[in-house]
Amino acid sequence: DIEATCEAEHPAGYRPEVIELPVVLLNAKTGELGASYRSYCRPKVNPVLSQYCISLTGITQKTVDKAKEFPEVLEDMIAWLGKHIPQDSKFAFVTDGDYDIAKFGVVQCELSGVAIPAMWRSWVNIRKHFSNMYSQKRVNLQSMLSMLSMSFEGRPHSGLDDSKNIARITQRLLADGCSLSANGRLPS
Repeated sequence: DIEATCEAEHPAGYRPEVIELPVVLLNAKTGELGASYRSYCRPKVNPVLSQYCISLTGITQKTVDKAKEFPEVLEDMIAWLGKHIPQDSKFAFVTDGDYDIAKFGVVQCELSGVAIPAMWRSWVNIRKHFSNMYSQKRVNLQSMLSMLSMSFEGRPHSGLDDSKNIARITQRLLADGCSLSANGRLPS
């Protein structure tokens, strides 16, 4: 669950920048959680976090000031994935909606002048699978957890904590027989 710069009210033309890039590994065959990754990113266009953003995410100005810039963090994440996912394995990012990759990831790649990673061209939108599996309207992360009689673990809008909770929902969907597939895609 990518976290990005934000304002209480986005001014016209505001482009959010990634400030936290987390990953939680989940083996879809066994349902077991694996290693996790988190790195913070230093924003360039909006280098000073709004008080709203700090309050929402818990990410401080000091944290982003000492962080690497996005291109280096993206490289680090890809290298980390290479060490933790066997080369012949298939994998996909699981997101809480399409926004994380389709908006935050794409905009950040454009702002940073880097190519959109192939692994971000499609993803599993857990909201859509949840809605279809349990015949529910699409709801947010906390509501999905509540409907599964689970409580949120950690701090909401911490990218890593959100990712761990998305993984818990994914575990439950798999245990209940859901066949997960990529259902979010960037336009060709």
